[in-house]
Amino acid sequence: IDARSTRRIAMRRIVLKRISSNPNVTFGVLTNAVTGLPICLTIEKPWKNNTQYISCIPKGIYRCKPIVSRKFGEVYEITEVPNRSHILFHIANTESELKGCIGLGTKYGYLDDKPAVLESKIALNYFKKHIGKNEFLLEVL
Repeated sequence: IDARSTRRIAMRRIVLKRISSNPNVTFGVLTNAVTGLPICLTIEKPWKNNTQYISCIPKGIYRCKPIVSRKFGEVYEITEVPNRSHILFHIANTESELKGCIGLGTKYGYLDDKPAVLESKIALNYFKKHIGKNEFLLEVL
C-alpha cells in the first residue's frame, strides 16, 4: 500500500444527511461517520439540478480540504463536485447568503421571517475544532 492509499483509509469521513427540502431551502445534519454523532446543522440552496449558484450539490462522496478564503477566512472547500467549483462550508444563516455553498449552524430558527440556521459562527468554529486542518471525505445523502 502506498502512502496515498494509507492516507485515504485513515481520512476522516463526515456525513451530510439532508432532512428537509422545499423549493426554497434545504436543511441537513452533519455527523461523524464513525460515531454517528451530530456535529452541526446545515442550510443549503434547494436542489436545482446542480446549477451553479442556485443549487445544492448532488448526492455523492467528495474530498474536502481546508483553505483560506478572501471573503470567509479559514473554511473548507468541497472539491470534485461535477461542473462546480469553490463550494465552501462557511458562516451563513439563511439560504440567501449562499451561492451553492453550505452554511453551518447550531439550531434551526428564523431570521427576518426566513428559515435559518442560527449561531453559524459558533457552529463553524466547532466544526473547525472537530476537523482541524485535515482533509476529509464528505458523503452527501
